[in-house]
Amino acid sequence: MKSKIAITVDEHLLSRIDAQRGLKSRSGYIEALLREGATSRGIRNAVILAGGEGTRLRPITYEIPKPLVPVNGKAIITRQIEMLQRAGIDNIIVATHYKADKVKAAVGKGVTFVDESKPMGTGGALLGAKDHLSDRFLVMNGDLLFKPLPNIPGMDAFHIERKSFASFLVTMRPDVSRFGRITLADDGKITDFTEKPPEGGAGLISVGMYIFEPGIFDYIKGKASLEHDVFPKIQKEHPTFGYFYDGKMFDVGTFEEYERAIKEWTVE
Repeated sequence: MKSKIAITVDEHLLSRIDAQRGLKSRSGYIEALLREGATSRGIRNAVILAGGEGTRLRPITYEIPKPLVPVNGKAIITRQIEMLQRAGIDNIIVATHYKADKVKAAVGKGVTFVDESKPMGTGGALLGAKDHLSDRFLVMNGDLLFKPLPNIPGMDAFHIERKSFASFLVTMRPDVSRFGRITLADDGKITDFTEKPPEGGAGLISVGMYIFEPGIFDYIKGKASLEHDVFPKIQKEHPTFGYFYDGKMFDVGTFEEYERAIKEWTVE
């Protein structure tokens, strides 16, 4: 037996729901989201990939590791941890390498650190966190900020509802050449992934935030790039989906984006 209810929904949120529901009716899709939220345990695990040298931010990063670069008075990684905690994630793992001691000292307690003795690529860095993960988990690059914050519980519900092996947060950019171009079917399934396509142009990109099933580790044996070595394989062998984000994403890894973040990013 079902009961009819009336709810008031922000137009911005409603447009996001419509962008994700594919061929489902709006009411049916909202019901599915509510069902998943009520019956499943929300995502509790996350890995921040924070070991890069930040070469594009030199000379700043000769002294300050990129995760500690401040935006409006607070380190990027601190803002990321606060965002994850706000989404209900309580098992946060930070993968470090470059100036790891400074990152650890600044972040302090409340997270787990895993260190690379030598650079192993984004895949190898993630592999170091394997022993701390037994359920689906979120991964994000250590130089990302968002305005507004992404809907992580919504992305998690989408991942579960689609029975996805890997879900990518995606957004539109006028030039995809610095990112990974994503092509989606009407239901959000990824049909093609091309890392940093040389032709550029406008399109959907992979933002650098993902939800993975633990089976992702079957594709990482050592030094590896998630973008070049892992994603093309899993896209061909497993259901992978893109969850749309229609806010502003700041990839604070270049001076241009760092300046943009300082000017445009504000506390949520």
